[in-house]
Amino acid sequence: MTPHGLRRPLIAQLLDDYPVTHAGLRLLLQPFEARVRLLERPSDPDVVLYEPARLSTSQRLRLRELQTLPHCVQVAYSWDDRQAHHPFIGKHVPVTQLVARLEELVRQRRRSEEEHTPHLAGPKLSPRESQVLALVGQGLTNIEIGERLGLSINSVKTYIRSGYRKIGVNRRSQAVSWCLQHGLIGGE
Repeated sequence: MTPHGLRRPLIAQLLDDYPVTHAGLRLLLQPFEARVRLLERPSDPDVVLYEPARLSTSQRLRLRELQTLPHCVQVAYSWDDRQAHHPFIGKHVPVTQLVARLEELVRQRRRSEEEHTPHLAGPKLSPRESQVLALVGQGLTNIEIGERLGLSINSVKTYIRSGYRKIGVNRRSQAVSWCLQHGLIGGE
């Protein structure tokens, strides 16, 4: 992480069914690969770009899946600047501005995440611990959490153990109660 809370390089995903779009954006971002890397299907992206007018069913499902990542920014990326989606970046924007705007959106999300992360007397939960505990609070099993987040069952158990230790609970029912009390999960 940099002093501004950004992972370097930012990990980006483009949801678009056209290979030429992926190739074009990858080529445009190549000079900025130290700042932004475009990957096919990262498990933990910082930002996902999508064309709102052409979302396939699988892309809609992927967007929904990425909404469980508290730090992932979803950005409408389109030629049609009349889009009502927010945040939005037009495809006509020069690549230097695109990179700067992606960095700023991720910085804003991280600041917002820090403001809304429960502060404890002990160490603060990592973003992944918060994410896993939120899914525990929603009633998902360890296997379901692993499948949703692309983690091994052992990784899920590790995040749960460290999260439980930090919030001072020993059982799943206590963790669910803690999540509800501290706003880690809400009505969806």
